[in-house]
Formats: sequence, structure tokens, C-alpha cells
Amino acid sequence: MKSKAITLIGLTGQTGAGKSTVSAYLRSWGCRVVDADSAARRAVQRGSECLLRIAGAFGEGILLPDGSLDRARLGRLVFSDKEKKKTLEGIIFPYIMAVVDKDIESGREEGEAAVFLDAPTLFESGA
Repeated sequence: MKSKAITLIGLTGQTGAGKSTVSAYLRSWGCRVVDADSAARRAVQRGSECLLRIAGAFGEGILLPDGSLDRARLGRLVFSDKEKKKTLEGIIFPYIMAVVDKDIESGREEGEAAVFLDAPTLFESGA
């Protein structure tokens, strides 16, 4: 049996625009909110395929001793170099979208009529 259609509503805007506040209100009303930042963190969990690809592209030095991502070190490496940032985005974006899609599909399977996507760079990412 095919799942019914679901309405996807994007929450986007610059830092400080109130996305987190709106998301918290929506959650308090029982709405499903998918957080793209949370999806990004889950996409690079220790041992994940995505994290292994990032380490392959940028070196093992971007990993902490426990094998998790050293976000500060990776940030210093890529945010000062447009090409490295583009490389990182090319690796990580499909994995983030896979996590987001899974979260949205969970909403559909649970019979949600709508899902809100909190994604600061919704338009910039091309999503």
C-alpha cells in the first residue's frame, strides 16, 4: 500500500530569525519538525560512511581520538577555502538529505498530515 501524500513546510532564514523558536512552538503543539542541523550531526556519526568519506578527502586529522568528527578542526580547514568547502558540501549533502528524507518518510508512515523542515540553508542548498 502506498503512503498518502504529506505536506512539507520549510522553515528557513538567517541566524537569529526565530526558526528554533517557531520549531519549539510547533513541537509543543504536537507537530513533527525535522531539524536539518540535527540531520547533519547524525550523518557524520562516528563510523558512518559519510564521516569515512570526509576523512578520506581531508585526512585523518579531522577525527578526534575516539573516531568522531573534530568539527572545530574541519571548520578551520574548510571555511577559509571555498574549494574545500565545496568539496565538503558535495560529500555531506547527499547524506544529510538521506537522513532528512528518512525523517519525513517516518512522518508519512505515522500518518502526519504535514512535516515542518527547519533548514537554515534550504534555498541555498538547492533542496
